[in-house]
Parts: sequence; structure tokens; C-alpha cells
Amino acid sequence: MDNKKAIVFDFDGVITDGIPFHDQAYSKTFETYGLNVPLEELHSMIGSTSKQVFEKIFSSRDLATDPEEASREHAAMLFNLYKEKAEMPEGLVGFLQHCKEKGLHIGLSSSTHSNILKAVLEKFQISNYFTAVVGGEGVSKGKPDPEMILKALDVLNVQPEDAIAIDDAKSGILAAKSINMYAIAYLNYSKIEIPQADINVYNFEEITSK
Repeated sequence: MDNKKAIVFDFDGVITDGIPFHDQAYSKTFETYGLNVPLEELHSMIGSTSKQVFEKIFSSRDLATDPEEASREHAAMLFNLYKEKAEMPEGLVGFLQHCKEKGLHIGLSSSTHSNILKAVLEKFQISNYFTAVVGGEGVSKGKPDPEMILKALDVLNVQPEDAIAIDDAKSGILAAKSINMYAIAYLNYSKIEIPQADINVYNFEEITSK
């Protein structure tokens, strides 16, 4: 970390364990359209924006349904779940403080809507650490495309090769590596190692000890 200038966090699976919230919100939203979508199918699209998920599912079922409307319904439900139930992982505040002391600019990029990202950062009282917050509504492509990471880096005014990415999913790690970032797979929740990452860790303390 000593030769880097910035660090960009993923949100779900890193800042908080949001996958169960997405599962619940997607399932309930799809039910309103008469669909029962297996979780395995949803999990295969981790990193995609909600609009992309609805477009793909509706298309595969030959439904002429507006994915943007479904995405808005999903976002409203998701917002409430995060506000009520999101919990912060152990060691996060200490790690953010460590990054700040190292002089790293800190960003957040996620397929989740920025309203949710900002609400959770406020709930955890850590929003002051983040200079850049990029949500899924601000990009046209989800991970493994690096668009959302690049947008965060642009706000931070840092080149990819001078930055670190922390993500829990293969799609996020691939996005980071495609633009020559140092990539850390954070596996506190997923527990599935990602060989494409530069290192795999199970808690934030492991990163500071590297």
C-alpha cells in the first residue's frame, strides 16, 4: 500500500453484507411480475446494475416489461432493508483510518444505487472517509466492465495503476485487473477465494499486515 495513492472499495460484501438484501428485494420484485427467479441465476449476475438484471431476466422470459420501472421498485425496497438491517464488518473503521493515515484517497464504486451507498455510509458514520461515491445508476455497464471503478478514480484524480481495489466478487476483481489496479479479494462474507486477485484476505487486519 505504501506506493499507492488511492483505494476503491466495492460495497456489497465489503462495506456490509448486502447480498441477502438484494436477494430479498429481487425476489419480491420479480414476484410482482409473476416470476420466480432462482437465486443461483441472480448470483451469476453479481456486479451487474439492477437495470441490467431486470433486462436480462425479462428478456429471457420473453416479457415486454419496463426494466427501469422494476429497477425503481427494487431500489425502494432495497433502501429500506439497508437502512433497517445493514451491519458494519469488524475492523472497517480501523482500516479506513489506516488508509487515511497512509494518505490514500478513498472511493466507493458499486452497482447498488448511490442513495443506498450514502445512506449506509451515514448510518455507519464513515461517510467522511469517502471522497468519491459512484453508484450503479451513474454507469451504463456493470462489472466486470471497469466503468464504475474508472468513474471513482476520475473523481479521485488517480490513475488505475496507482490505486487498489477491494472487492468480494470475481467480476469486481476482473474489472480492476483489466485496468492494471492492484486487486484485493475480501472474503469475510463470500469465503470463496478468487485466483485472479493479487491477494485474498478474510478480514481488514490481514491487509494492514501485508
